[in-house]
Amino acid sequence: MDEKEQKESEELDEIEEEADDSGVDVERTSTEELRSLIQRKDRTGLVLVFDTVPNIDIAEEANDLTPEELIYIFHNVSSEYTADFFDDLSLETKENLIRAMTDKDLVKIINSQAADDVADTVGSMPANLASKVLMAADKDMRKDINALLKYKEDTAGSLMTTEYINLLDQTTVNEAISYLRERGKDAETIFTIFVRNASREFVGTVDLDD
Repeated sequence: MDEKEQKESEELDEIEEEADDSGVDVERTSTEELRSLIQRKDRTGLVLVFDTVPNIDIAEEANDLTPEELIYIFHNVSSEYTADFFDDLSLETKENLIRAMTDKDLVKIINSQAADDVADTVGSMPANLASKVLMAADKDMRKDINALLKYKEDTAGSLMTTEYINLLDQTTVNEAISYLRERGKDAETIFTIFVRNASREFVGTVDLDD
């Protein structure tokens, strides 16, 4: 056995020993096990689960956790693990989690994601949640998401929420400018316009400060 194999063997023995001490199943997990670790505030046990069980398997069981329980996971497990974990959660679970999260927590999660994963997520979400996610993304991330969502050139529009400029996705640039002049002063922000189609599906954003 060479030095590398020896080190890997020792690390495996250490993980198995930690698992035995914490009662964690290193081959699989369950909703009950995750909930128990959270209720006991066993951060070490949670990290061990993420270190040994595939994220997709953890996410499948975590879909039955409450948003508050999921938030505990994101607070205590490194984004090295939770980025993929978030992506593997069901859309319903993601939506409930986003509703419950503070803006600060959401910024951390969204900006640890790959842009294509975020685009897939927001493209299927209601307008108000999609806008919350996009506001959490940094400027470069929003640009990448826009490119992936491929909103049409020379058109502009936004999600119909009470917080942002309210346009339809087939509005032309000139029509959008006129609308902004008339209504922009009443909007909370006009730096970013959120775009959706007639079916209320999110399709991208336009940054007005570019």
